[in-house]
Amino acid sequence: SKLKPGAKSAYLAANLIAESATAYARLYDMTDSTTLVELSTSATDTGNITRSGDLLTSLPGKEVLTHFDIRTSGSRADCYWAGLVFEY
Repeated sequence: SKLKPGAKSAYLAANLIAESATAYARLYDMTDSTTLVELSTSATDTGNITRSGDLLTSLPGKEVLTHFDIRTSGSRADCYWAGLVFEY
């Protein structure tokens, strides 16, 4: 909530890779039990960057506990880095 004032947009970006099937990355609001944004890809290239659409209006206006997790519908998913990016 302290980063949001004055921001024009925000998005989640991740280097998300699926060994097989689909890989998912999620930013989850544990305080209110809500998924803020979820990304998915079937890319197998380590150079793959997956980015959400603008999620500024979906971000909570108060302090919340958040959790980032990845999962897969296949055998393995990797995420070497991820970031919540604000543009001002």
